[in-house]
Amino acid sequence: PIVWSIIYLLIGVSIFFMLNSGKMNKKMTILLILNGVANILWCLFFFTLNSTLGGLATILINLILSILLVREIDKDKILGYLLVLYPLWVSFATFLNLAVWILN
Repeated sequence: PIVWSIIYLLIGVSIFFMLNSGKMNKKMTILLILNGVANILWCLFFFTLNSTLGGLATILINLILSILLVREIDKDKILGYLLVLYPLWVSFATFLNLAVWILN
């Protein structure tokens, strides 16, 4: 929970600065919403429904979306660097989800 708290804080800081600088665009907004939905769906599949395969499919989509989000925000170099932790952590969570699926 500590890493996710840090990631959400960094996303919030990035959104704040993008909004204040007028650099927030439609594509970035859509990617932020899709990332949020993918995070919620992964929790639903993995924890609530106990579907490791459904969680794996969802987290792979989340991984792609997180990379696209960072690439979009990376147009503002400093804010892009703030969010590099996000796809790295989702990659780690993807491997953990894969391991749980294989072992079960």
